Amino acid sequence: MPSTYAKSNHNLGVQVERSNYLPGDAVVGTVYRRNAMVCPEATIEVVLHGRTKSKMVVRRNNNNHTYRGRFTLLNSRQRVFQGPVHIPEGVGEQQQWGFAITIPTNIDARLFPQQHDARESYIPIDSGSVSQMALPASFNSLYSRREAFVEYYIEATIRYQRKGSWSMETAVAPIHVVTLNPNPPIADFNLLSRRYQQSVSSQRLVPGMEGAELSRKEKMKKFFGSSSVPRFAFNLEVGVPKLLQIGNYPIPFSMRVVPSWPATTELIRDVPQKAKLVTFGATLETYCNIRCEGLFRPHEAHWCQKSDLQSQGFGYRPLSVEIPCAIGNTSPVDVGGVIRLRLPSSSSQGFTTFNVKVTHRLSWKAKCEIAGESFTTRGTQDVLVIPACSVGLNEQVGSAPQPVPVDGEMVQSWIVPPDETAPPPSFAEAQKEDGNQGASDKGGSNKGGSEIAGSSKADIAAIERRENANEAALSNEKL
Repeated sequence: MPSTYAKSNHNLGVQVERSNYLPGDAVVGTVYRRNAMVCPEATIEVVLHGRTKSKMVVRRNNNNHTYRGRFTLLNSRQRVFQGPVHIPEGVGEQQQWGFAITIPTNIDARLFPQQHDARESYIPIDSGSVSQMALPASFNSLYSRREAFVEYYIEATIRYQRKGSWSMETAVAPIHVVTLNPNPPIADFNLLSRRYQQSVSSQRLVPGMEGAELSRKEKMKKFFGSSSVPRFAFNLEVGVPKLLQIGNYPIPFSMRVVPSWPATTELIRDVPQKAKLVTFGATLETYCNIRCEGLFRPHEAHWCQKSDLQSQGFGYRPLSVEIPCAIGNTSPVDVGGVIRLRLPSSSSQGFTTFNVKVTHRLSWKAKCEIAGESFTTRGTQDVLVIPACSVGLNEQVGSAPQPVPVDGEMVQSWIVPPDETAPPPSFAEAQKEDGNQGASDKGGSNKGGSEIAGSSKADIAAIERRENANEAALSNEKL
């Protein structure tokens, strides 16, 4: 059950202006034919198809059983041409017909309930409910013997008479439908606070022994968990996002250490400790659930695909991020902001349609250190991945160009336009500006003029004497 592929040849071809579209956009393209053709009557139509399909193969009793699910989302038809067609042989030029068909914003409710069992769908299939449902974005996922996709494509057909019988040719052009969030980029990722109880034991927790080398006896005590080794108990508080947006980064992920003094050794109680993050990694788990038709009941399957979140610490590379360690209203460190945590470019948004449902879960792992002793904490959190916003995240509309450095100086790369509301200059001011402009033009023509402008009579005489002396020296050199 592969997704629909492009199909065009000299008998009939179809092409569109671009490959990515939003719901509500008009798909503009052309249908063309290059092979020779003479017929008195031909009909050319284009159809915008949208469908969601699922497939699973189950092996039972040494036999493979295949189950499928299919729901039609769109079936918009448009007649492009009807009449005689004459394409001379040997000319080599193609004849083409243009079209423009609009992608609706919602699923076509006229196509439902489509003779489906309500148990085969994750959402209601009555026409009233379907009419309120937005079109899902294009999607494709394949895992072993299970597959799911949401696809859209343009199908062009030409039906014509030839030698007393009707013939038909088809051409296909797949399109990619994306959905965007019309609102600005989210600023609140809905962080969920969680606490993880931890503890470390080491002689280095004692003030003054932070960098001391432990003796063999001290190492043995620490290895066997002797009660004489100081123990620092604490809670690692993390803020995990519950809402993610494609293209919106950095993703916040907060951390702080809160000491638990009652469970801490009395020797180091109330002694401030330093904590740091050594490695951090996060993975986005995408769960795809499908339903397929069955003889007595629908069949279900699911699978998971994982992709690592990208960051400066990608791949669990060593880090050194200080984590606040104190009691009270100490602000946590935003680890996601420090390492620029972001979703991979291949991430898909979460959605639920008739026979396909996509959800996400965020799993993370952090390795921290206190007094040279490391501890590892990990966790998971269900997250909702929403589409990117329709406005560029880093786009600043209407902002003035910034000064550009030239030869070490900051100069403006743009000209400030005059104020249209300001009154025009008076005649005296205009004469003064013309005089200043003339003086500057004259000063720019030669060096002597630039020195004379704005000087006193004595200065002018000295400048003239110096220039005469320079000219005399040059004449002597020539002689």
